[in-house]
Amino acid sequence: MSAPVCPACGNDGTQGALYIAIDARWSPEKQCWILEARDDQGGRVLDCLACDHNEPDPEFPYGLEVQP
Repeated sequence: MSAPVCPACGNDGTQGALYIAIDARWSPEKQCWILEARDDQGGRVLDCLACDHNEPDPEFPYGLEVQP
């Protein structure tokens, strides 16, 4: 995965925050969080606070396991 950049203004997070909403599901078997796409469309958008642009379906490492 490459670093996120707003396609509208080129912001890489230094001019304003970049957000994506995700769900993190706890896996008791693996003792870790697993990052998943949200059930609603709210989590499938990259939101740039520098220019208020929303980009649908951003590249994101869904399925990534995060240790606590």
